[in-house]
Amino acid sequence: MEAAILDAEPSLGHGVGGALKLAMSKGYLQKEDSNRPSASRFAHLQAQNYSIEDKTYGDDDKFGRRDRFNGPTSDFKEKEGFKPNVKLEYIDDDGHVLSAKEAFRYLSHKFHGKGPGKNKVEKRMKKAEQEVLMKRMSSTDTPLGTLNLLQAKQKETQSPYIVLSGSKQMQTTSIAKTKH
Repeated sequence: MEAAILDAEPSLGHGVGGALKLAMSKGYLQKEDSNRPSASRFAHLQAQNYSIEDKTYGDDDKFGRRDRFNGPTSDFKEKEGFKPNVKLEYIDDDGHVLSAKEAFRYLSHKFHGKGPGKNKVEKRMKKAEQEVLMKRMSSTDTPLGTLNLLQAKQKETQSPYIVLSGSKQMQTTSIAKTKH
């Protein structure tokens, strides 16, 4: 007589039980008893201050956990006149301080993973360029440097005034923009 090398496979036609037996025989599943951790081995991981009351309040309750705090409550007498000075400042990737509206847009774009449109990017770049030009510009002179030209002409003519309009006969001094 010949001995069977392989056991007969359970039939899968008998439902889920047959499939489970086949999985156990193939080694896909292990018996639950050998896989269960012992209670003494994980005793240090057990909750120290656990009460069944924590389970009775669901996450959908109206008041939440903050209204049922039962810990010690005492007034902080030393903090009686304390008024915190909180100022939220949002800063973008380039280090510029953002307004509340710009910060909201920036965080929204970052959260949703989408950036602003092409026109908005161009508008923001133009605004940044204008700010740089305004910082570079002298606060006492015009963008064309008219005041500096007038002062230079006064030093040249050594007079406390300059005639800006008049007849051709009077025109001894003229102001012209020169390239530096």
